[in-house]
Amino acid sequence: MATLDDKGRAVREALHAGLEHILDAAQAHSALVLWDREYAATRPNALIEYVNDVAAALALPTRQRHEVRMALYRALLARGIDPTQSRSGAPTPPAPRAPVEGTAAFRIFRSVALGVFDGVRRPGASASGAFIAALTRRTPGGGLTDTAQRALETWALQHDDDGYFRRLSPAEYAPLTHLIYVAACEALGPVGADRLFAQAITQAEALPEAAEFPPRRLL
Repeated sequence: MATLDDKGRAVREALHAGLEHILDAAQAHSALVLWDREYAATRPNALIEYVNDVAAALALPTRQRHEVRMALYRALLARGIDPTQSRSGAPTPPAPRAPVEGTAAFRIFRSVALGVFDGVRRPGASASGAFIAALTRRTPGGGLTDTAQRALETWALQHDDDGYFRRLSPAEYAPLTHLIYVAACEALGPVGADRLFAQAITQAEALPEAAEFPPRRLL
């Protein structure tokens, strides 16, 4: 079993690889210095805050900040490190979710999507990595814009970035749900994905909004 020091080195190597994929050498070095000074010992799982600090220190535009964040998540997952877990391996408690605003269709879609995202995370970093990789491969063929693809990947990883999807029409949620299902099949297998989706649909059917927008309209 890897010690905490071993895992700390593995996390730093992953961050280094992710940063070099997006930033130039000088910027990547500055970002790693920030990690070593402010995060490695005391806040090793505060990845969102770290990326925000890197973006502020390097004056990165919004799009590049997002690219850095996604590159770091992918680099960590590729090495079997779940960025949502603490250094001890215990899951980081999710932040309280704000009251949901939007149409009934959006709230039902959100419930189903988050149910699937939570379910994909349970088996660990391998399933999460396969799920995100499948979303990345499938979204261009699914007719999504770059903005939609970035929003979907971010939402799947962080569960807190659904502003883009709140603005969609009810008819646009079914294709997104299908895309999420296909990615879940690649990560969990068809049987696991079917079971997970059945649970997510059942949970959404218990919401008051289901009377206005039945969850099975997403299938």
